[in-house]
Amino acid sequence: MNGITRILRGHWHILLIFFFALFIRVFQLGSVPSAMHRDELSIAYNAYSILKTGKDEYGVPFPLSFKAFGEYKLPGMIYLTVPSIAMFGLTPFASRLPTAIIGSITVVFVYIFVLELFKRRKIAVFSSLFFAMDYWHIHGSRNIYEPVLQLPLMLLFLFSLLRSQTNKKWLIVAYVSLITSFFSYNSSLVIGIPLAVSGIAYNILLSKKVQAKQILIYLVFVFLIGISSVVMYFAFSGINRSRENSFVFTESSKQEVDEKILFLRSKNTPELRIKMFTNSISQYQFSFLKSYLTAFDPTFLFISGDDNQWHNLEKLQLGNIQLLFFPLIVIGLVAYTRRNTPAGLLLFTILLTSALAHGLTKNTPSINRLFEFATILDVYAGLGMYYLVVHYKKIAMGVLALIFISTALFIHSYFMMYTHLLDGVWLPSFSTAMLDLEEINNKKNHPPMFISKLASGSYISYAFYTQLDPLILQRDAKRNEQTQFTQFLQLNNFFFHEDVDHLFTSPEKIQEHFPQIDSVVYILSQHAPTISSTLSSEIVKTYPNTYHNESWKLYKLTFVPLDISSE
Repeated sequence: MNGITRILRGHWHILLIFFFALFIRVFQLGSVPSAMHRDELSIAYNAYSILKTGKDEYGVPFPLSFKAFGEYKLPGMIYLTVPSIAMFGLTPFASRLPTAIIGSITVVFVYIFVLELFKRRKIAVFSSLFFAMDYWHIHGSRNIYEPVLQLPLMLLFLFSLLRSQTNKKWLIVAYVSLITSFFSYNSSLVIGIPLAVSGIAYNILLSKKVQAKQILIYLVFVFLIGISSVVMYFAFSGINRSRENSFVFTESSKQEVDEKILFLRSKNTPELRIKMFTNSISQYQFSFLKSYLTAFDPTFLFISGDDNQWHNLEKLQLGNIQLLFFPLIVIGLVAYTRRNTPAGLLLFTILLTSALAHGLTKNTPSINRLFEFATILDVYAGLGMYYLVVHYKKIAMGVLALIFISTALFIHSYFMMYTHLLDGVWLPSFSTAMLDLEEINNKKNHPPMFISKLASGSYISYAFYTQLDPLILQRDAKRNEQTQFTQFLQLNNFFFHEDVDHLFTSPEKIQEHFPQIDSVVYILSQHAPTISSTLSSEIVKTYPNTYHNESWKLYKLTFVPLDISSE
């Protein structure tokens, strides 16, 4: 690590950029965004559970794969969150702080990587500055997202590969950083080997004399990465969401091909033609190419973002990357790819390679699977700005001024407006609702509480916001684990049900399913429950959602149970 320290010595620019990035990512961290989404809550509460009991929410001691909602989360981000929660408690600020700090430090890794690649400080400064102020990373660093942890590790991996040209000991750092990234997010399992081969090819291309010993060391390095990637993949995947999303492992894709084959045979299509053009391989190739190319969609990158309301900034009418970066990226791509320099070719190869994992998954485009890709685009924006500074300095100063103004406007909108425009999937006001339920639960001698599972992950919201003792969740939770994703059903007198609005339509139905209920029921739902005429309903409290979504309401149902056997 002495190499990194030596590089940073005297580079005050990156210190200023780092503190700017840190401020933007930590300021009002606990309240902007004002709600925590399902995955944030799950990561934070499992970290809390590890802290208090040494076990996850299922009671598994120090797991390397957290079952969570049945998608099996990787452990890196969860264990990294434990110290923060130990210091500051189970709060949104404490839960998000590690991600914000890691996101800020990543600015430094962008700087040293670009400086090592292009050997020009101004390019590194512009690249790290644009990265620090780009929308996608500011927003991502203010939430608990696993790719935020993977990104600096991948940048360190690339930096170490470049440094290994002069000192092969850096290959150890490269290997350790890549293996560590496997514990944070899945995409590094896919792009690790291609990036390693690209970096090694770059080093060999720059070598004045290629020795057999050098080639042997590189071959052993790639072999170790390959073996480690395979071992890690099978160790972590299980019923992993990433494996389920992969076209290679999706049963529905194979069924789709089989249906096409049956249809073509019914039309008397020649068997040879069917085998040539309608098979699993061609289906996977088409699916991969389609998903891969969506990463390059300008609308997704600069205008609207993806469809996931946790990731995008659609409410602010913004894309993932600053629109003003677009011309700079084009200039950087053209100027430094056309020259055919080793550095330019390597950067372009990294750009193409970093979207490979994205091509293997459904529900694309998704910025969460494109952190390395978006980072390289920011580097190209830095290259474009450097080109303007060298050839058109006055224009460059004007563009830079516009970028600062644009960033200031974004910061104002993000902190003043975004938190009030959250989509319903964030479950705004749910923290208040959970605390109210807990207060009623304690005051009213634990009456039955029904929470609609239309609020995805509602049980983890209850556990997080009430700071539920993890031992209670581990011991008393009732789940249905026969489905693809684990369905949480009950925690003592708390029931989580998809059809909560239609559970009390008749006395017979109540008696059949909930014979223990004798007087009062509380229901948290977006819709008024359909109830039997023998019950009365009142709204205890309304929880405002966003201005575009229906509010959640807490209903109190009061009734006298009927003796059905006497009728």
